[in-house]
Amino acid sequence: MTLNEWTGTEAPVARTQKARGLLKLREEQSAAQLYGGSIPQFALVQNEADLDHLIHSWLAECDAEPSTMQMFCRPCPVRPRHGFVDSGPVDGPAEMRALWKEAQANDPQAEMLVMKPVAASCSAIYTPTSISFGPNNDGATAGADSHIMFHGEPTPGRLDKISEGKGIAEGEVPYVEVVYDDDYQPHVVQVRSGPAISAEPDFIPAVIYPNNIVQPSGEDLIEWEQMAADWEEGTVIYHPGGNRASHYAIHCVNNKIPYITTFEPVLGRRLEPTEPIAEIDIEAFRMGIMTGTHLDIPFAKSVELMLFGLHTSALNSTPTSWKLVGMGAMQCLRLGAAACLGEFRHHQRRKRLARRQIFENAFEDFFGHQKQMVKAYRSFSRSRWRSGYGGPKWAECAHQNMFLWLEVLEFMKEPTQGRARHILDAYNRAVNVAHNGGWLFNKFASGDLMDQAAAGNPSFFIRAVPTIFRCVGLSRFEPGWTRMRRPRVLHLQNVDGVRSLVHNDEQHNRTGNPDYVPKPKPTGIKAVQGIMRENILHLQIKLHGKPGYITRDIPIAASQVPQVQSLHKESVSWATDKPYTQFLFQHTTDSEGPVLTDWHGLTVIKPDTPAMGISVESLHICIV
Repeated sequence: MTLNEWTGTEAPVARTQKARGLLKLREEQSAAQLYGGSIPQFALVQNEADLDHLIHSWLAECDAEPSTMQMFCRPCPVRPRHGFVDSGPVDGPAEMRALWKEAQANDPQAEMLVMKPVAASCSAIYTPTSISFGPNNDGATAGADSHIMFHGEPTPGRLDKISEGKGIAEGEVPYVEVVYDDDYQPHVVQVRSGPAISAEPDFIPAVIYPNNIVQPSGEDLIEWEQMAADWEEGTVIYHPGGNRASHYAIHCVNNKIPYITTFEPVLGRRLEPTEPIAEIDIEAFRMGIMTGTHLDIPFAKSVELMLFGLHTSALNSTPTSWKLVGMGAMQCLRLGAAACLGEFRHHQRRKRLARRQIFENAFEDFFGHQKQMVKAYRSFSRSRWRSGYGGPKWAECAHQNMFLWLEVLEFMKEPTQGRARHILDAYNRAVNVAHNGGWLFNKFASGDLMDQAAAGNPSFFIRAVPTIFRCVGLSRFEPGWTRMRRPRVLHLQNVDGVRSLVHNDEQHNRTGNPDYVPKPKPTGIKAVQGIMRENILHLQIKLHGKPGYITRDIPIAASQVPQVQSLHKESVSWATDKPYTQFLFQHTTDSEGPVLTDWHGLTVIKPDTPAMGISVESLHICIV
């Protein structure tokens, strides 16, 4: 009987958990569906007769010399434990018999799985909360140059299917061992029982007494992001069936809002912290962005890296994990630009390149193509597109891509924790954006890939390992970021860490848009004076080269009127004629904050230092 014929026979009754796990997988034919891989042909040796029959039939089938025959043998003890006889390749019947005798000496009830060896490029171990990977056949199991990444736990029904009938001990979880051949195709070689690896499913950053419990109910992602930013202290998110890799959780972690999946919180009942918020490794994150800028991988693998980085960002804190998140953000940026520019070609009058060519050009030459996104956004949002092409949904895709682009650009100029968190928010939004035909990135990979990643589907994480394994060893310094400048047409406004994009386009004026207000040219401030009339500050501004004064009447809080009256009765002048769009106006504040706020074209912004040697808080008032 050959190994192939043995595989097709009725499965024997296995004595050991490892054998039961692999036999159950073969019986279900579920490896491809659950894990995205295949199961190598194997035979189960339970006694000497089985061993003799297997050796003789295999030698006869192969017509091979005994000294050149190689198999992979996995001894299986009845009681799974560390330190049992090591698995490995054997050369010829003599070594196979010696390994079998060693296993029997350690456990008389032991069995042995025998299969064709896989020339492995890398290996991995999947558990419901983690994926570890390393080089060769045993890099993941032996811990040689290996890495571990935590991910969101799969949905309960899928988790039950993974464990069902495979002899997983109570209180333990399945460990699925996978090896990848030279073509990076996964092969499931073992399912064993083991302890759960801690990846806390709940996020509680500090002691809290809930006063507001919110349960997600299908909110739009952008709406949820704004809600997360606006919630006050004491708000707790209860998300039954959710996980830490979900988009809901990512926004909660970024805003330090407790996110609970394992139990229902009670109003007023104290919640203990689960873990501190890990700081982002700025250098690793920055290196990931630079390395990902010109990473040369197929589009489908780039999508895998993008989703892997996003859906592990809330659960990992090692330099390797943050490097992968940075690389994933850059794949999102490059792929998003390629998709938008590929659609934009339909609105160009000159001879168009094929869509695939535009995809490749934009993906390969990020710095040369990214600024074209401004033109694409204008076209999508302002031009007339026929049904099924361009239009508002594509404008939103381009809009979110530019948000991410500018966040990365600002971070690369000033790498801080705050700016890194802004990238994660923009990254999350950009991944989830949709165009007229569905998910933006379905032009490069299967449309259900995003759902698999968000649901913790084992097949997504297992199939992504070869890409991730290759990427962790790459590093590249990219000087292009230091030379890249934001287009003048784009301006950033920062309000409490929330970034908004302002487009100032002269096309409004050319097309006769009645709502267009031209931006005034910069001019110098000659003098400023103000006087209080009851609770109204009457402000007069003298500009160089302009007759008369510009006047503004600004309501002042009643508690602040005496202080303002004592400060602003005389003109303040500057000797220089250098053009400015800002001037200094001094006033005091109380615990409630600044007196002046945005009002009728005046924008008030705190400066970093006081001015003119007066010990009061100073403000810039910008004429807009």
